[in-house]
Amino acid sequence: MAPTFRSTLITLALLVAFATPTAAGYVWYRDHDQDGFGDPGYTAYGIYPPVGYVENGEDCDDYNPEAYPGAFDVPCNGIDEDCSGGDATASVNGVPDADGDGYGDRSATPTAFACMLASGYVPTSLATDCNDGDASIHPGAVETCDQIDNDCNASIDEDCASSGVGRLPLGVLALSPPVPNPVHGTARLFFGLPSQAAVRVIVFDVQGHPVRTLVDAILSAGIHSADWDRRNDRSSLVASGMYFVRLEALGRTIAVRVAVVQ
Repeated sequence: MAPTFRSTLITLALLVAFATPTAAGYVWYRDHDQDGFGDPGYTAYGIYPPVGYVENGEDCDDYNPEAYPGAFDVPCNGIDEDCSGGDATASVNGVPDADGDGYGDRSATPTAFACMLASGYVPTSLATDCNDGDASIHPGAVETCDQIDNDCNASIDEDCASSGVGRLPLGVLALSPPVPNPVHGTARLFFGLPSQAAVRVIVFDVQGHPVRTLVDAILSAGIHSADWDRRNDRSSLVASGMYFVRLEALGRTIAVRVAVVQ
């Protein structure tokens, strides 16, 4: 319904009543974002407000219709929506992640931060690390069958298959260190296959030169073993020092170290 002459007069009277009088008339403030609050930096004078101007000059951001005195200030977004002079803050709790594996120390007391966690901390929802000094130990880690709870599920070496003197996880490609290590005579190592695969197990020296091929065959899924008697492919004893045993299967490579002493 179109405003009546009487209602228009009442509206103008109210605007004049609350406007600030000056020698040049009343002060009006531009309301660019039309939130009802004007920009104190843009003024006009007169008995009546120009189009787009209001009598209130308390807007702190006249280009943001969500920012004006009394608006809800969303915490931690870097915007002063309520024109209070700063952004609202919110408390967020975190725990240290000393080993940087993305999981926090589950025994740590949470620390409160304003808006953002400090470097080296994770949310308390990730406070599930049972050993925050070892990045290989955390929830979801592969259980490597080493008498340690690698995956922090309160069970040790679950789902591991016994393989002579070694233990390997089932259903994954895995390689155990040779036993004994260092080796004086013959060393035995175990490896596991999740499925049938072409397999190569090769001994390399520290320069990366192949020394001895222990396995080169297609093997079924399961636990297998190979022995190394410290000899190269020419049946000569190798020199003392550090060597690497490498398992190649299913497009992946796993290596372990072995020391040879005479």
